[in-house]
Amino acid sequence: MDRFITRTEEYIREGNLLGKGGRLVAGISGGVDSVCLLEVLDTLRAKWDWDVTAVHIHHGIRGESADEDMEFVRMLCRAKKIDCHVHRVDVPAVARERGLGEEEAGRIVRREILESELAGRGRIVLAHHADDNAETLLLNLCRGSGLYGLGGMSPAGGVYVRPLLWADRAQIEEFACRNHLAFRLDESNADPSYTRNRLRLAVMPYLREHVNARAAEHMNSAMQDVRQAAGYLERETERLFRRYAHDRGEEGLFISADVLGEDPYLVSLLVRHCLIRQAGRAKDIERVHIVAVSELFGRQTGSGVDLPYGMRAQLTYGGVLIRSAGRRDEDTAGEQKTEDVLPEMTAQSRFVRRQEAVFESSDPYTKYFDYGIIGEQSGFRARQPGDYIVIDREGHRQKLKDWFIDHKIPRGQRGRIPLLADGSHVYWIVGYRQAEDCLITEATDTIIEWRVRLHEF
Repeated sequence: MDRFITRTEEYIREGNLLGKGGRLVAGISGGVDSVCLLEVLDTLRAKWDWDVTAVHIHHGIRGESADEDMEFVRMLCRAKKIDCHVHRVDVPAVARERGLGEEEAGRIVRREILESELAGRGRIVLAHHADDNAETLLLNLCRGSGLYGLGGMSPAGGVYVRPLLWADRAQIEEFACRNHLAFRLDESNADPSYTRNRLRLAVMPYLREHVNARAAEHMNSAMQDVRQAAGYLERETERLFRRYAHDRGEEGLFISADVLGEDPYLVSLLVRHCLIRQAGRAKDIERVHIVAVSELFGRQTGSGVDLPYGMRAQLTYGGVLIRSAGRRDEDTAGEQKTEDVLPEMTAQSRFVRRQEAVFESSDPYTKYFDYGIIGEQSGFRARQPGDYIVIDREGHRQKLKDWFIDHKIPRGQRGRIPLLADGSHVYWIVGYRQAEDCLITEATDTIIEWRVRLHEF
């Protein structure tokens, strides 16, 4: 077996990126990166018992060249006896309709198509590599980024897996040459009108030549450190939340003034965490709002600030209370429907050994499941009519709506709580409750850890 494939398999195993068995949806453009990815998956699929489907997206931009790419991918998959699904999309039209640049519209279209192909079952496998990640770091730095952006792309995040992230572009091209792999050249990659192309064609070569030949490698190492640091800060934020924050149901979310004895940066992270939790989304929660709430602790009782999504934070006796807008009783006539939109989030999974699993995790955003029960068919989504959760070991069910009412979850927040579910069967109300029928027992063979984080750094 080629050493490139061996190293990729080690990377998958070391990072618990993929388990044996299961469905993989691979994004295949026909370029050298994706062709090498498909070669790796094809070589390993029998050993790992993978069901591989290739997805090719024709962007409607490059005319005859794009048509030839499409036919090339079809022929490649036919030769490997791999199912190939082709989608034709007029990306320029999508960009105009949504008021986006073509580069951003193309990225969104690719994500939407791949996730629709997945249909909540399996993993999406992408061909991103170390040079791509270095370019991502530069983009995020220049555009302004929090800690998550400085961590770049992770090997696994939610349903997405990037098994070639260990390799740089040169290693991928050497593998293709060594194995005589045919691939397509996308002439748009040389178009400097695209921001990422300018980084690839001008900035990265300059860094390698004039700063450090191993610039991309060092940048990837730094991003790994940042991701680990972000994980530590998440855990510390969760510790503060458990100690100093109190959910008062319909009244709001209370942060005790005792938190001021903690590190100021951690306090700001806690405030942001609480704002996002109460709003049900991270979008539009900005630094100015975090500062405004944090400064309330030093003001007179009764002082308050208005916040996005109709929220209001007010200094009360002993701390700050964050109230949501539009709180009404469940049975109020004429109540407006709330749009069910999940917050921006990252969901990561990994298979773990029994000795690693914490059966009663105190972290409401990290849970361990019996993989034989939830399987690959489960996925994250917003609530749907008919949802239920198993509430005891005897298998008694409760409607999700009734559970929300019993636990005083604000109506405006319910549609923004992520659910891990299969059909109407809810296994996890993220941040609140894990179902009783998917817990780890002595009979559990395979354990999977799901870790969900709102994008708040």
